[in-house]
Amino acid sequence: MSTKDWHPYTKYIIVLVILGAAAFLFLGAGAGTDYWVTITHPNMTGEYLESNLGLWRECYHLESLPELANLRTSRCKNYDFGNLPEKHSAGYNYKITMYALRLSTLVLVVSGLLLVFFGEILALCTLGRRKKSWFITAGTFNLLGGFFTLVGVCVYITMITHQHKWWPISELGAPPDTVTKFGWSFALIWVGLTFAVIDGGTYIWLSRLYVEDML
Repeated sequence: MSTKDWHPYTKYIIVLVILGAAAFLFLGAGAGTDYWVTITHPNMTGEYLESNLGLWRECYHLESLPELANLRTSRCKNYDFGNLPEKHSAGYNYKITMYALRLSTLVLVVSGLLLVFFGEILALCTLGRRKKSWFITAGTFNLLGGFFTLVGVCVYITMITHQHKWWPISELGAPPDTVTKFGWSFALIWVGLTFAVIDGGTYIWLSRLYVEDML
């Protein structure tokens, strides 16, 4: 088969490189912003925003949380992953479970982001290298990046949807009267991991069509 016959696949590779870059940008934007979840609670006039959560921190809207007035100079508070809940404290099992789920989400999503980044670097190399192994490796990195991110997202969903179900009423009293909704940062993560999986799967598929004069 001649180089001319395979020329269209070069165009596909360029599209895949762009798709991989988009996957990385969406994942990076989702991981770096603070609207994975928004928390609202009812008042006399309806619902209003109380706080929004990201992977790294929680941002409070102090007009709705007067008890947090000391945070007026810094509206957002970073999660302290180095500070474990104290043993034998009230609600310890609940707190350590939430801590473990949040930390697992962070590790998985960041790992997925890094894998997609390295996959994109390898994808750029496929534009100038005529080795089948580059296609397979680039596809594998993107697929693994999408998989790690997906697992992290599933862990996060479990944490958010079960935080009220697992709340230890006997130790911490009644759970907060709040309504939790997933936000646009969370949506960006879903778009990014979808792009990564499509990108990686297509690279693997292209590797099956590979011949030495493909480029």
